[in-house]
Amino acid sequence: MAPPQQYPLPPIVSNLADVYTSYVYPLLPGPLQSVSAGVASVLSSGIAAATSGDLVSLAAFVVVLYLTLKIADYVRRSVVAWVVFVVKIAVVLALVNAAFYVNSVGVQKALGDAEWLVNWLWSFVEDKVLNGAGTDNKTGPFAYYGGGRQQVPISRGKSKWT
Repeated sequence: MAPPQQYPLPPIVSNLADVYTSYVYPLLPGPLQSVSAGVASVLSSGIAAATSGDLVSLAAFVVVLYLTLKIADYVRRSVVAWVVFVVKIAVVLALVNAAFYVNSVGVQKALGDAEWLVNWLWSFVEDKVLNGAGTDNKTGPFAYYGGGRQQVPISRGKSKWT
């Protein structure tokens, strides 16, 4: 049996593929390169099936793609549901813990502690957000000198041993 005939890609697609592999792909981080390689293999098999005229292969590709997307959606919804469940359990446990705390120390002390906690959180937010803390020349906001991270000297500087 003869091997299946490979049809060349349209010129614009091959030009875009060359530009992508020459300029964009080398600049991608490692995980994105692996995702790109996986997507490229799926797209190449889809393009090959669509251009070869083999309707059975194209139909199988569409069915597999549909089932893959359905499974991915199911997994995404399952993970989100578990995360929401864990957050709800944490909130319920925090409320039960707060109820036991109020029962053990009394309402007045619990209100005083809650007031202290709210004041502490408010002072933290006021210090970090409202007063613009962290805008010095080492850890400035993203649009300014520091770029939001600790700066590293560009040159080696003077040797400490001489």
